[in-house]
Amino acid sequence: MEDYVVFKSNNQRPAVADITPDGRKVAVVGKDINQVHIYDIEQNVIIQTLDDTPKEARWVSFSRDLSYFAALSIYAQCFLWNLETGERHLADRFNPEHSAYWSVCFHPNSKYMASGSLVGFIVIFRLNDGERVVMQKVHEGRVSDLALTPDGKKLISGGEDGLLSILESNDILYHEG
Repeated sequence: MEDYVVFKSNNQRPAVADITPDGRKVAVVGKDINQVHIYDIEQNVIIQTLDDTPKEARWVSFSRDLSYFAALSIYAQCFLWNLETGERHLADRFNPEHSAYWSVCFHPNSKYMASGSLVGFIVIFRLNDGERVVMQKVHEGRVSDLALTPDGKKLISGGEDGLLSILESNDILYHEG
């Protein structure tokens, strides 16, 4: 795997990475290029390249079933790819000009993605069509981080307001399997 320079100058952000749940692949975003490189760890080669990416990301993640990959830019924009096709998934839905997401997590069934906004909202998207199924204000200020319980029934968020919120997920989120 090629080396990624953490900092070349004071203006450049570090690369960020995520490893697949099975530990076989790692995705790296950054190094001031507009691509995600997905490496096969054992073979030490790039096996997939995703284009149209942020040059500087602050967070990246694979969905549990490896069907999607998401990245948040340092400018709070969400980028989502379908890993089967290698194409951006519903780019107009997940990265419109007016969106500003600071935190994201995938539902355990990989059919939903929760996003936390800069102004305290939690939005849950159905991934196959990008439809918003939940939108609720839970914090004053930025939603700093999100996590779903392993069964997908509770969504936990931490906010810039210093509060922790625990929401019961909508029935649609865990009855679809």
